[in-house]
Formats: sequence, C-alpha cells, structure tokens
Amino acid sequence: MTSKIIEDQKIIESLQSYMIKLRKNASLKSKNKRNDITKIIMTEIRKGYLDDKMIDRLVVFLKGTGCIATKRSGGCTFCGFYNATNFNEKISDESYFKQFEKTIINSVDQYPVICIYNDGSLFCEEEISFSVVKKFMEYLENLSFVKKVVLESRIVDLTENKIIELKKIFSKKLEIAVGFESANSQIRDFCINKSFTNEKFEEIVKFCKKYDVDIIPLMIFKPTFLTEKEAIDDYINSLIYLDQFNLKRIDMEILTIEKDTLAHLLWEKKLFYPPWLWSIVETLKIKNSKNLKTQLYISPISYSVKAEATPSNCDKCNQLFFKKFNEFNKIKNISIFDNLKCTCTKKWKEALNILPNIESIPLRVLNFLENIKITQYI
Repeated sequence: MTSKIIEDQKIIESLQSYMIKLRKNASLKSKNKRNDITKIIMTEIRKGYLDDKMIDRLVVFLKGTGCIATKRSGGCTFCGFYNATNFNEKISDESYFKQFEKTIINSVDQYPVICIYNDGSLFCEEEISFSVVKKFMEYLENLSFVKKVVLESRIVDLTENKIIELKKIFSKKLEIAVGFESANSQIRDFCINKSFTNEKFEEIVKFCKKYDVDIIPLMIFKPTFLTEKEAIDDYINSLIYLDQFNLKRIDMEILTIEKDTLAHLLWEKKLFYPPWLWSIVETLKIKNSKNLKTQLYISPISYSVKAEATPSNCDKCNQLFFKKFNEFNKIKNISIFDNLKCTCTKKWKEALNILPNIESIPLRVLNFLENIKITQYI
C-alpha cells in the first residue's frame, strides 16, 4: 500500500474510534431512560407512491436493537437514531413481534403501503432475527389491503439468498431502502463513516431486479465536513451515477442536526450547518437541466429522534419551501420553483461561495479530530 492509503486508513480508524466513544457516552447518559422494548417508537402517516400514484402510507418505527455499525465503527457521523434504540442490547424475537402485533395486527386503519424501519438494518441478524422479518412478511402477505411493503437495510447486509427467502413467502410489491448516501467513496468513508464499494451496490441492484424487488437508495444531502457548494456538486454527481440503473426512485434525505453525533459537535462549534433549502431547489434544477430520469422524492425531515437544528432559509420563506417540496413530490414538475423569491437569497449565494479552510477532505477530518483531542471535548 502507498503511504497515502496508509495515512488515510489511520484517519478513518481515528474517526471510527471517536465515533464509538460518542455512542458509548450516549448509551451511558440514557441508561435509566430506556423504554419498553415491546412498544414501537412511533408511527407516522406519510405520502408515498403506489403504481406511480401518490397515496397515504403507514411508516412504523420499531424500537430496534440499534444499528450494528454504531458498535463496530461508530455509525454514520450525522445519525442520531441510536438514541431511540436499545443501545445494541438485542431485542428478543418475541418483543419484536409484539411491537408489530400491537401496531399492524391491531390497527383499524388500512394502508396499502406499509414501511417498517428499525433505525438500523432489518437484514442484520445481530439486530433482528431474519425469522422475525419473515414472520412480519407472512402476516402482511395475508392482508388483502396491503399492496406494497418497504423494508430498510444496510447495503452490506443484503444477500441474494435473503431476497429469495422473502420472495417465497411474499408475492406483493417489495421495496428495500438502503443507505447509499453518496457515490463518492471518499465522502462515504470520511464525511459519513460508511464504507462499502459501488460494486457491492451494483451487485445488489442486479440480483434484486432479478427477483422484481425495488432498491431505493437513500441519499443524504450535505454530509458533515462539506461546504454548501460541495454538497450540491456531490449530490448531482451521485444522481448521475445512479441514473444508469433505471431505479424506481431515489429518496433525498436532508441532513438534520441530532444530539450525540459528530454533526452536532461541528454545529455547536459553528463549523457546520444544515443545508439551505435554496440548495435543495438548486439541486433539483440542475438535475432537470441534465435530463436525469430517475424520480427523486424529498423525504420529510421527521425522524425517530428530535432534531436540534434543521434545514432552513429564513422565517419568511421556510414554510413556503416545505409546501413546495410536498407539491413537487406529488406532481414532479420543477416549474413550481420558478417564481420563488426571498431576500435571504443573497445570504445563500454568499454561503455557496464559502471555500473550505482545508481542500483535502481526509485532512479536514484529521484537523477536527486533532482539535477535539487538544480541547478534550470527549
């Protein structure tokens, strides 16, 4: 290996070591606040798609064991969902099914699309037994009003054998949402702390298509350590990469600031901010100008944990922008953004012109970690 690769690997290891400490601190702080593991975190009715028509879908946030990546590498730099989980203490099969039973089986409402999330991966045995997931699917198969189910997984957990097993018991539409985040491996490694290869992603797309399962990449807008302009550029480059696969949809996840995350520490030190809503519109316009065909869905900024700071422009136009995002999701027409105007545009353009203090992304991360060590922040 070259010295550059060795040095980069050392930075990644330092980042992961720091992230693991963050998670341990979060676990210790929350030790006496843990909820009943037979109760889900929350449900939410969101808009979604079925046969290209917008409908109401039921989103179920299970009380999960906790993303195994938080234990192995610290997890994603911006993700605060760990605080809503059982902090890597595995939830029993019985408790998981009780959560499902109380929510789905006892529900009086009938939604054609059911989304099941566990703030981790439903395809990881260390988080949830796959036999329980199959039990969920067996039950949903027998509900006539359910037309589609959405599950979440890390890319590295998906295997062809697991897809085959699910398809044996579930004949309806199946989507699997995966945290793709960025097509740029350096940004994934250093800004997000999520390592996998594009080749691995291409492999799962191939075998999922073989069994008529839709892979839905989740892509974060503005990972930590990126400037506003870099965030737009990275998103467009990632959309260009994904466009070749003729995917059903890409979900745009807009970064929020949550406690016990590296993003939160950067934000507290005024070194990082959630994205401008103007940047979302700019990204959509560039996507349209490049004639990229894959449908983009702007996800609501409502998650299983409270955000300390959210994407915004100014108090005058924030609500209008979110209203426009909802409208865009319905009609998929970029022209609805044509007449948006606000005095805050000037500040956004100034933010676009801000250059990073350090050009190299690995060195930005190293600089932050060294400064944190000096100030003994943790």
